[in-house]
Amino acid sequence: MRQTQQVRVVVEGENPSGGRCLAAFSSGVALPETSSLNLARPNDVRSNAAVVAVGEIAGRGSIDVFSSAGADVAVDVTGWFTSDG
Repeated sequence: MRQTQQVRVVVEGENPSGGRCLAAFSSGVALPETSSLNLARPNDVRSNAAVVAVGEIAGRGSIDVFSSAGADVAVDVTGWFTSDG
């Protein structure tokens, strides 16, 4: 059976309440020390691509997104990597 191990995502942040960072990461693991996207100032709109390992919550593959403060966030999955298992 093929299982998705990683996904390629585009993370977009808009309208932060100041300088903020966003991190996309595997569900079920600790928050990483690096960010996937940095927003510099209010009304900033930025996006960035990232490859994220897929975690598992309740038997389903998932990723988490963390924002250091208020911001509008969109995540698009643009690809995935599988392995035979």
